Amino acid sequence: MIPAPDARSLLPTVPDVLAELVSRCLEKDPVLRASALLIGRDLSALADKLHVAPLEALTRGGPLGHPHPADAATVVEVHRTL
Repeated sequence: MIPAPDARSLLPTVPDVLAELVSRCLEKDPVLRASALLIGRDLSALADKLHVAPLEALTRGGPLGHPHPADAATVVEVHRTL
């Protein structure tokens, strides 16, 4: 099997911890692939480290289809701080 490309090869500014998480999510072998529980834990730890407020919209049935324009600016600002 050919491994998925490293996220940093597409966007060099991606933090190492996030690139590793993406790689685990894209793992072709289901036994080695990250579980939803581990993905959530790792994303939560990363958000805490970056002092990012929880996104209430990420609950089932939440308004994910219509983000507020200010949210896009927040994502860009968080990316710049990495």
